[in-house]
Amino acid sequence: MKNEILFGSVCVVLTGLMVAGCGKVSRTETEKGGGEIAVAQPGGECISANSVAIFFNDDGSRYMTSQRHRIYPSDRRIIISSTEPAGDFDIQFSSKDGFNITSSLSGSGQTQTMHGDTTQLVLAAFSAGCGLIDDLKELGKPEKISGQLYQPMLSRSYCQGRICLTFYRNINSGVVDVVRFEDSNSARYLFCRSFNYQKITGVDRPVPTKIDIFNTDNAGLLQGQLLQIEYYGVKKL
Repeated sequence: MKNEILFGSVCVVLTGLMVAGCGKVSRTETEKGGGEIAVAQPGGECISANSVAIFFNDDGSRYMTSQRHRIYPSDRRIIISSTEPAGDFDIQFSSKDGFNITSSLSGSGQTQTMHGDTTQLVLAAFSAGCGLIDDLKELGKPEKISGQLYQPMLSRSYCQGRICLTFYRNINSGVVDVVRFEDSNSARYLFCRSFNYQKITGVDRPVPTKIDIFNTDNAGLLQGQLLQIEYYGVKKL
């Protein structure tokens, strides 16, 4: 029987590739007047980009906002900054420190921000797409996604405790442009595809300039789009 999937597959976790434990999710907020937002100072090279982010809601509505992304592939960290109706937000995820939101609340109104799962998935998809995850190991046999053959892969850095990300390298292009997220505790499954690759100065491979994230069931069938990120002004700092 052929290994074939529509949009992702069930994540097979190999114990030997797992890192025990999972970083706790924490959320901190600075109320109005709390001063400058502080974020951890990461190390290694940084790729910076402006973006338009679109959040897709269950009721069919959409929330569009501008964000600045700073991605540190070697540090496995992303910092996302945005100004929303409720105030300024800095969202940070790293495999070492987990997920944090720091906000300086100065207004009211509808505001949507990214959560730990989607933030981690954007970091993983961008880093893998431009070949900046160095510990990817092949897992099992190639599978079909949307009619194309992909090689499943795991990264020790992105498979910790209850959360596992499976990366898929396109056999034809050699690009890792599909990532699947699975949280075994909450039965949360996400599918991510990166595309519209462009070359930028200082990075060996083209970088993705568009990322789509979808909800799926545990068999990988799409349940609706959650988020779209479209980058512009991408540069290595």
